[in-house]
Amino acid sequence: VTKQNTVRVPVALECCADDSVEFRGRWWSRPMTFYVDAPGEVADTVYEVTVTINESPSVEEYESAYAGETLEFDEEGWLLRGVTPVDGSYQVTKADTTELFFVRFSHTEKGCEMIQTKYVEVELPDAVDAEQEFAFCEGDSIEYHGEVFTEAGQYELFAEGEFVDTVVTVYVTIYEKEYRELEPRTVAAGETIELPDGEWLLGEETVSGEFVTTEEHVPGLEFVQYGETNDGCESVVKLTVTVTSREGVENVFVDGKAEKFFLNGELYIRRGEAVYTATGERVE
Repeated sequence: VTKQNTVRVPVALECCADDSVEFRGRWWSRPMTFYVDAPGEVADTVYEVTVTINESPSVEEYESAYAGETLEFDEEGWLLRGVTPVDGSYQVTKADTTELFFVRFSHTEKGCEMIQTKYVEVELPDAVDAEQEFAFCEGDSIEYHGEVFTEAGQYELFAEGEFVDTVVTVYVTIYEKEYRELEPRTVAAGETIELPDGEWLLGEETVSGEFVTTEEHVPGLEFVQYGETNDGCESVVKLTVTVTSREGVENVFVDGKAEKFFLNGELYIRRGEAVYTATGERVE
């Protein structure tokens, strides 16, 4: 009894790079063609084995972008610096000038791992010019980008931003507070003072309109009025009144209509032959 002719059987094997494939107890990790004899009872078999190694490609891309620019990613799976998932887009910042890259892991049609790496060179845009105006009252101040302004003038400062730097020209206007002293007055105790419009402070008392002086107001009074200027700054107006005493003095002055005099500290008014008190009561 003789065996039949040897049977030749082609075998195609493939695997990915850095991997291996097994055939009849042996492992293969290089592309090659080899033969394996397999004796049989009826016929012997020769296997013609072809090993194909499929690539696990690593693709690198390079591009540039300005700080502040938004990068769009059409494919899912991109990782910022190989760690943080990117959700469709990424806005470049000035901090990315040191190193910016993205990694994506996927598979080829043959099922082998593919690594895509996108390197981005970040450029800084030129600083932009800007203007800022401030106006406030004297004695106040304002802080802007770490600088404190207290005086009027034109200033230039550098403002560092997340995406672009700015050279800012700052214009500062200082409004003056108002402090005025009205012309001082002198009155005798008992006379009435006509105060200018508005409310005035006399110590803790608020007064307005006409104010009647008494001996208690000797030697003088100081009226103060607080308000605001048209620019919204504090306004202080002061009126100083000297009050002289009339104790024991008679026939102090004549105003053309009536003679006023003090007698024993009381004010009297003589109109013709009639004499009246300060409250208008006639004295016989």
